[in-house]
Amino acid sequence: MHALRSASLGDLTGAHGPVRATKGKGKRIRRSPEELQRLADHLVALVMKHPNGIRAEDLKRAFGVKPGNVGAKVFTKPLAFALESKRITKRGRRRMTTYHAR
Repeated sequence: MHALRSASLGDLTGAHGPVRATKGKGKRIRRSPEELQRLADHLVALVMKHPNGIRAEDLKRAFGVKPGNVGAKVFTKPLAFALESKRITKRGRRRMTTYHAR
């Protein structure tokens, strides 16, 4: 009887509102500097094929990253590595950013 008195209406009816699915965390990708260099070389080669520059979403597609934000981390670290080495440059802001080979 005490359990009934202390239970909430949601406990008694089984209605607790919408249940949210928790987002599982994937494993982090740890890449060696040599692997980052190899991927950066691949990105530079892709950029060099486009003398007028290439936008990030086109570069992602050519690099094999799925549309949307899925796999963006796979792409951003090698891109930053290539920019840091000054083998490619970027012009523009946000979605209008284009990458050019030096």
